[in-house]
Amino acid sequence: MNGQKKILVVGNTRHDGINRYFESVLTKAGYAVETAYDLEGAVRAECDGVLLTTSLVSSKAGLTLGLAIEELRERGLPVLLVTSLPEAAEEAKRHGAIIEEKAPGKDYGAVLKGVFR
Repeated sequence: MNGQKKILVVGNTRHDGINRYFESVLTKAGYAVETAYDLEGAVRAECDGVLLTTSLVSSKAGLTLGLAIEELRERGLPVLLVTSLPEAAEEAKRHGAIIEEKAPGKDYGAVLKGVFR
């Protein structure tokens, strides 16, 4: 991993454009990036932080967004959810995630560097 922090981008295939956008922003900021499309993949991944691009991530084993966030936080990982859904933001925040509102044209570079420092 040559000293780079590795950030896992977690989304679903319906939001693949936003996944690619965040992968690009993170790569330009100097992070190694991997992608997962379900909550189980997020919980199993070896990484230094997790960026959830949607609250609608699937789970084959019934893992909820809140439980996944709790498991990641127990490992000491920062978890950032980018969303425009207030209910998802409230649930994720209750479980220890950092919340950033999704907004068109927003520059997320500084936000990501602040969360994944």
